[in-house]
Amino acid sequence: MNVHEMWSNEELDRALGVLNAEVSPGDQALAAARAELMAAAGAPEPVQHKTKRHWGRWVAAVAVVAATVTSLQVIPFSDEPPVATAAASLLINAADKIPTSDPVIKPGQYLHIEEHWWGATASISDQNASENFAYRFEMMVQRWIPAKRTQEWLLRTEDTGRREWISGRTAQREEQAAVPKAIPGDHRARCGDINLLPGEQPCQRKGNWSTPSAEFLASLPTDPRQLHDLIREQFPAPPPGSGAEDRDAPMLSLVANIVWSGQASAQIRANLYRALALIPGLVVDDRTPNADGRIGVGLGLDREGQKYELILDTESGQLIGERTTQTKANPAIPVGTVTRYTAVKIGVVDKMGDKPGQ
Repeated sequence: MNVHEMWSNEELDRALGVLNAEVSPGDQALAAARAELMAAAGAPEPVQHKTKRHWGRWVAAVAVVAATVTSLQVIPFSDEPPVATAAASLLINAADKIPTSDPVIKPGQYLHIEEHWWGATASISDQNASENFAYRFEMMVQRWIPAKRTQEWLLRTEDTGRREWISGRTAQREEQAAVPKAIPGDHRARCGDINLLPGEQPCQRKGNWSTPSAEFLASLPTDPRQLHDLIREQFPAPPPGSGAEDRDAPMLSLVANIVWSGQASAQIRANLYRALALIPGLVVDDRTPNADGRIGVGLGLDREGQKYELILDTESGQLIGERTTQTKANPAIPVGTVTRYTAVKIGVVDKMGDKPGQ
């Protein structure tokens, strides 16, 4: 039986940065750190198995119906996809709006970023169909980022305990599913540098694509084509005939990770949008809900039986969430099942630990 904990590389980097300060997230450390994360959470370590490689966020990490929906959500698919060129226009228009729609953070205030996740876990047996099951779990991640970025940041994580079953529900599996997916709590560090290696100091790391720093982001090219090509180079080309997805799909996930890191200025985020606009084949869904039910425009690609979308608020140009939908059946998840939902809210508060409107 193969148990799949549906996390993407970027989401693992976020979680590992919170849960294991002695592990630096990245390609080399990811597998070992993931096992430590699961052990720390008290969850069984996934069974290793031979399978074709997933190149990005295509085994869904965060999934769900909106908070008010308790039944399985299935999305109908049209035979006629929207015109792909509309996506480029939307992204370019959004890039133009970002500098004027960003919240103003005064000295002493904090940028508040709230990520509402629904993720999925699936178990698929090659020998016994009765062992197949899948369910969703809910998590909340909040960050408080000071106006002066070199001061102390606060990162707060919570597994809400909510679970929604997709298939194969039993009393024993419900008990297993109740095990927290992450260790809750508050984590503080200057410059947000929670996941430093021994000997490293806050505010001195160079940063990378998974854990961007201001220094790293300032080094990125400003030309959209150069930036597009540089991002694409981060994902090795799949071997010929492997059946693995191309390198365009995980670019969407990487950009979302940077946009919601709290490190990227309005100009850098605008440049990232313009780089995404150069991805061929992006399709548009003009009524895509995020995890909180807020409607935006979905910009997505369908790869390896899953459609991954960024959700854009066209009024402000801000990314408000992501969604992954199953487009090819597997033994545990029907076609049309939303296997991933996120919602992101951004605001400004006067006190660390407060939420906008309090």
